[in-house]
Amino acid sequence: MDSIQRLQGLQSLDLSDTQITSLDGIQLPAELQSLDLSDTQITSLDGVQLPAGLQSLKLRGTQITSLDGIQLLAELHSLDLSDTQITSLDSVQCLQGSSR
Repeated sequence: MDSIQRLQGLQSLDLSDTQITSLDGIQLPAELQSLDLSDTQITSLDGVQLPAGLQSLKLRGTQITSLDGIQLLAELHSLDLSDTQITSLDSVQCLQGSSR
C-alpha cells in the first residue's frame, strides 16, 4: 500500500469490499478527491492524514465508531456513514452549518 503515494494525480481510490483494516502509515495522494472504504474492516481514521481536498468519503458498512480525523476536511461534499457504528456527528465540525 506504500505505493499509493507514488500514484501522482490519483483522484479516486476505491478500496471497498477488501480486507483492509487500517490506513495507518499510508500517505494518500494530495490530489485525492474520492475515497471509498465501504464494507472494509476499517475501525478508525484517527491519526490518518486525509487529503485536505477530499470531497467524497464512503464508510458504509464499516465498523468505524468515531469520526475523529475528518474534522479538517473543508471540501467534503459527500459522507456515507450508513450501516456503521457511528452514534454521534458531534466531531464533524466541517459540515456543521453547511448546506452540502
